[in-house]
Amino acid sequence: MKYNPPIPPYPLYEMSKDEARQFFDWFQNQIPYRCEQLLRVVKSSKGFSSWKNDLSRESLVPLAHWFADNVKLRKKTQSEVDEIYNSAPDWFRHVEVDDWTLTDRTYSYAFDLGIYFGEALKYSIGNVEWILKTNSPTSVDYHLPILRQEGPLDCCPYHLMKAYAFSIARGSKGPEHFPVLFDIWYKTLTG
Repeated sequence: MKYNPPIPPYPLYEMSKDEARQFFDWFQNQIPYRCEQLLRVVKSSKGFSSWKNDLSRESLVPLAHWFADNVKLRKKTQSEVDEIYNSAPDWFRHVEVDDWTLTDRTYSYAFDLGIYFGEALKYSIGNVEWILKTNSPTSVDYHLPILRQEGPLDCCPYHLMKAYAFSIARGSKGPEHFPVLFDIWYKTLTG
C-alpha cells in the first residue's frame, strides 16, 4: 500500500500569522484524507487488517500496537547536532544529546495519529473543536492546531504523538499507554 505522507504548505515552526491561518485551513481540509491514509496503511499491515477506525477508545488499542511496531529511528547528521548546540544557551552546550531521532516516516505517522487521536477525543466528548493556537507566542504549540475546551489546558495531539513516539523509541512507554493517554486528555478536556 502506498502511503502518502502529509506535506504541510509551510514548515510547522516557522510560520507567520497569515501562513499559520493558511496552514490551519489546509489542516482542517486534510482531516478526512489523513484519517483515510492512516486507515489504509494500518489495514495493509500484517495483523491489522481488521482494524476499525470508528474513533472509539477501543480502536486505540490495536492502533497503539501498530504504531509501536512502526516507530523507526535514524542517526542525526552532524549538522543537526551542531544546530542543537548552536541554538542552545551556553549551559546546555555541555549536555549530551541523543545521536538519533525519529525518521520522517515516523513523524508523518505521528501527524496522522495525532489527527486520529484528536478526532477520537472530539467524537467522545462532543463539544471540543480544533482551533489554531494564536496566543502565547512562546508556547511550543503556537500556530499549531489544538483541541480546546473550557479550562486552562490545550491539547496538541501532534506533540502528544511525537512525545509518545520518542517514549516508545526509548522503551519507557509501550502500546498499553495509548488508551491511558486518551483517558487523561478526556478527563482534562471535560474537566
